[in-house]
Amino acid sequence: MLSPHSYGVSMSGSREEIEKIERAVGLAISHILQKGCDDIFKPPSFAKSPETDVISQHEKDFKKKAHKDTIKFLQAADLNKIPIGLAISSLVSKDEHTFRQVSWIDPFDSVKFLALAILLFDTIETKRIPKAENILRPAF
Repeated sequence: MLSPHSYGVSMSGSREEIEKIERAVGLAISHILQKGCDDIFKPPSFAKSPETDVISQHEKDFKKKAHKDTIKFLQAADLNKIPIGLAISSLVSKDEHTFRQVSWIDPFDSVKFLALAILLFDTIETKRIPKAENILRPAF
């Protein structure tokens, strides 16, 4: 089981643990293939992102590399050893008169983040304050 303070995983763990990791990575890859990895390159400004075109043309290669890289990333559990690329920021047309600032990350990094979030889901949910407690948090 993943501890709340570490996301390091071992592929030599229990069968259940290995299956959980494989499911998380598989779900993350499937999500990126189905939904894309951004909300920047969407209609009406864009038809789709250039990455979506490349990934769809090389889906098998993307799945293989994303799986391998994500497992390696999760096992290392050290951003000094296997870093995530920097986000790229830019301005994108919001409508004919305004722009919005956006950030984009590499599709392979999106798979890593999403797989990690899926693996930590149960831990995160147990820490969530129930709506019934009606606690308001300050906006930052």
